[in-house]
Amino acid sequence: MFAATFNEETEFGTYLNNLYVSSAFQRQGVAKSLLRQTIPVFKRPRKELPVHLLVFAKNTKAVAVYDQLGGIVIDKSQAVRAGNTPVELLRYQWPSAQTLFEKLDG
Repeated sequence: MFAATFNEETEFGTYLNNLYVSSAFQRQGVAKSLLRQTIPVFKRPRKELPVHLLVFAKNTKAVAVYDQLGGIVIDKSQAVRAGNTPVELLRYQWPSAQTLFEKLDG
């Protein structure tokens, strides 16, 4: 289980990359806990900017969490990896990291 962010991407705000929870720990609040620990380390200006992430559309458990947290799907795209069937990606965004953080407690 881990979460990582990149602050350099500015088109959609701070990119929340690599939010992964092992299937053995899903539905136990681990993803929310990781977000609660990650967002406070953002520097002050970043807390006020949008935050976004990508998720496989077929990952219905994660999609349900992001919907519950008030994320808005702002983009749908197809990812194609060599020799594999294309998969649909959803880009979720929140108006600010602070907004997402507040949703974690709501």
